[in-house]
Amino acid sequence: MYILLFLLGLMLVVLSSDAFVDASARFARRLRISDIIIGATIVSLGTTLPELTVSATAAAKGFSDMAIGNIIGSVICNTALIAGLSQAIRPMHNLSRDFSATYLFFFLCTAIFSFFALLELGFNRFSGLCLLILLAFYLYWSRQHAKNTASSDIQLPVTNKGNVFSDLLIIALAVIALAFGAKLLVENGSYLAFAIGIPEHVISISMIALGTSLPELITSITALIKGHTALSLGNVIGANTLNLLMVCGVSSIIQPIVLEPSLLYIDLPVMVAVSLLLALPGIIKKRLYRWQGFLLLLGYAGYIYYLYCL
Repeated sequence: MYILLFLLGLMLVVLSSDAFVDASARFARRLRISDIIIGATIVSLGTTLPELTVSATAAAKGFSDMAIGNIIGSVICNTALIAGLSQAIRPMHNLSRDFSATYLFFFLCTAIFSFFALLELGFNRFSGLCLLILLAFYLYWSRQHAKNTASSDIQLPVTNKGNVFSDLLIIALAVIALAFGAKLLVENGSYLAFAIGIPEHVISISMIALGTSLPELITSITALIKGHTALSLGNVIGANTLNLLMVCGVSSIIQPIVLEPSLLYIDLPVMVAVSLLLALPGIIKKRLYRWQGFLLLLGYAGYIYYLYCL
């Protein structure tokens, strides 16, 4: 029963976040809000909405291991599994300056995130507030950068589907489904961990993190099929940044988070290591390699094996 309810919660979180993004984008277009603003806010928020609802719910219920495990696990999954798969299939060549700038900002966020984690052995409300202030700067920088680099031929399609009332109804229902799905996921994930004798953070850093990263995975696979490798990689970097700043910031303000030693000394270094493995060749050589993708995938498989078998 716990497994079925856990899977139901996961399905609700993923499907409702997708419905939220679609309806919000349609509503924004009806109000003639620019594509840049829609992309920088609604779409970016949408892909990390599952992580936000699950971690915030876990924090509110006192499951700090699950809240922080989902954050770190999502970054590991996004980088090692999703970006690894992307580069193994279609590695990027001739990287632009945008990659270096965006990834260097992500590393700044990682350094600040790690600093607070090591300093406080977790995240209190002050560190959460600092992360949210950095998030505001990131969103402003992204918006300005999008304005400067936007191409006039890239537009979101104008839609005649539905009306304002139906969009608002879908948004409201999606928010309710998100909250209910997150509640099912957190509570039954905790029961499941207890029933099979696996720590909460292991469930959250693997199963829940993979589930809440499904929007990024689907987006990346779709981008790869259409030949947009840069979009696939950019989605991963953006989602990682939002996970560290928005998800952790909101969750730690709701309830201060305490890190277990294994999260601090094993999972956090793994997160930093896979991020470095993906980034360094791109920053130094201005290109990425297929071997990076295979190495990241192998590293992710080894990490999951360690979590469950060692």
